[in-house]
Amino acid sequence: MSNLSQPSLLSDIRRMLFPDSIVKIPEDLDVFAGHFPSFPMLPGIYSIQIALKHLEEKLQHRIKLHSIQRCKFHQPLLPGMVARIESKLGSKTGNVQNATVLLLSEDKLNAHTISEVNLVIEISYE
Repeated sequence: MSNLSQPSLLSDIRRMLFPDSIVKIPEDLDVFAGHFPSFPMLPGIYSIQIALKHLEEKLQHRIKLHSIQRCKFHQPLLPGMVARIESKLGSKTGNVQNATVLLLSEDKLNAHTISEVNLVIEISYE
């Protein structure tokens, strides 16, 4: 089983996603105990999984990660942090689509990028 489908990771992601493309990082995630005890921050795999779950909801279809083209973290995601998600779909060939997902600071007037994930996804139309 890959890390992308671990039950605890998926359960954590469901707790973070809210309507209107809002992400809230709970302060009590078990992962913070080991990443890192003196300065807890969300592991990068969570940003990727948040992006995938967001795209599934946006497309209203199940998707599968085909590849990660780029993943850039501009600042850590910390316990208690709130962010918004923006996504843009790119070129598509058959059921394979490029997508960019940004996690942005909550402040719309002075928004800054927290993370940027460029993915290639496979869309299931079944």
